[in-house]
Amino acid sequence: MRKQPASEMGSVSELTKKSRRSAPKVKTGCLTCKIRRVKCDEQRPDCLRCTSTGRHCDGYPSDNSALVQKWTWRPASINSYCIPFKVPGSQADRQLLHYYCCQAAESLSTYTDPTLWTTLILQRSHHEPVIRNALVTFSSLYQNHLSGELSGYNNDKLPPLKTLQRIAKCHRQLTTYLSSPGALPEVALTCSVLFYAFEALIGNTKQAIKHLDLSLTLLQRCQNDSSSLSKPDDIIPHLAALLSCLDVQASVYDQQRGLPRLALTSPSETCGTQNVVPETFIDVSQSEAVLLKLQNWIARHLAINAKVKHNPLSEIPPQVLHERGVLEGQLQRYLTAVDKLYEGSEERVAKRILLLRIQAQMYYAVILQRFPWPCGQLSSIIRPVSPLKTSQSQPAPDDWIDAALSEMSILLNTSPQYTATRSRPFTLSTQLVGGLLHACLRTTRQDTLKTALFLLQHPNLPGRDGLWDAKATESAVRSLLAKFSAEHDAGDRLCPF
Repeated sequence: MRKQPASEMGSVSELTKKSRRSAPKVKTGCLTCKIRRVKCDEQRPDCLRCTSTGRHCDGYPSDNSALVQKWTWRPASINSYCIPFKVPGSQADRQLLHYYCCQAAESLSTYTDPTLWTTLILQRSHHEPVIRNALVTFSSLYQNHLSGELSGYNNDKLPPLKTLQRIAKCHRQLTTYLSSPGALPEVALTCSVLFYAFEALIGNTKQAIKHLDLSLTLLQRCQNDSSSLSKPDDIIPHLAALLSCLDVQASVYDQQRGLPRLALTSPSETCGTQNVVPETFIDVSQSEAVLLKLQNWIARHLAINAKVKHNPLSEIPPQVLHERGVLEGQLQRYLTAVDKLYEGSEERVAKRILLLRIQAQMYYAVILQRFPWPCGQLSSIIRPVSPLKTSQSQPAPDDWIDAALSEMSILLNTSPQYTATRSRPFTLSTQLVGGLLHACLRTTRQDTLKTALFLLQHPNLPGRDGLWDAKATESAVRSLLAKFSAEHDAGDRLCPF
């Protein structure tokens, strides 16, 4: 490495000293001054400290200022690191890990428990180079996603060669790791989840599902291993919850895949002798786990009985109808319990609970559509927090869909704005994009299609959510809306009065 002359070293030292001049900390200044670490004069609407130097004042933070700051930070401005430990490797790798800490981890844990992405995986990356390198690669991919570099992949355009090389390198590193005598299953499982995220992020859904199925096989081996003892910081339960969710999503996304690989409910639960849903939830984590069991149960129930879903009720086997009734009862019980949890929740978890309510309402609509009861056999359905605008004594599936879309609008409108990048964020398991697609495929109302199309264009909706792409879904909804309008116009011409 070339030594710097004394004069050059001196000038660098002087610049460093100047850039570290202290200034009082303020919590109420504008975002631009906070990023620059200078004292803000707090003039409104724009502070004079910014305007007098020709800078754009980004305004003053709301109560969600910490979140907003994270999403308005730009990678090009990195000059210090917030990584909670020393990281070996190049400066570029450290910058990408910093980017992961500031943006990618928060995006992956949107509306869910952040422990896995912000704590557990990051901790293991400190000791396991194979996980650290996978995180660096994911951070690079996420950066490319936000900059728009990966947007053309779904149009039969391959990702950049550098991207493919990074992914291939991670695969080779994991293969090498697995051949070592001290290889741990949790490391392989963590890398497999990250590999799924790679492929989902670039839009390669077939390869993503292949990684998922391999991960599920490995997860079952880990769970069957009686020698593995649960520890307070055990990552396996967190990975299991995520993989179980992705398992359901994959079967919903690709019906050729068939049943979800995991079965989360017991025979006593499916026959109704034991409740899946408790009377009240202890916390949001319990409500997430219970809804996941219900979603898994619904997906398996519908897939197993797909051949009879269009049959008259008289031709559907009694045991299928019995399980259908038990399932609806548990969904009603869930919506009642999650309502109570939502009413008494703190603001920091309210959005997580609201997402659960949205998902539960969507799945309820699916059940009502697939196996509708005769009018006289309908059981009482609890009222959502957003009242259903219907004159019917029992809401129809479309009413549940509309209620879910209404609450989805509330959720997106109360989230921080993602305005600093060309592309919207990437998430893995919110099911928001997939839920909107389902709503449009099942609804009989033009207004519902228009509402879904509006939400698909919302700046806070994920650009990609796991296997679903928001732009592709938006295109499909536009086609459905055009078809709906054409059929409506044709009907008007046939019956003008």
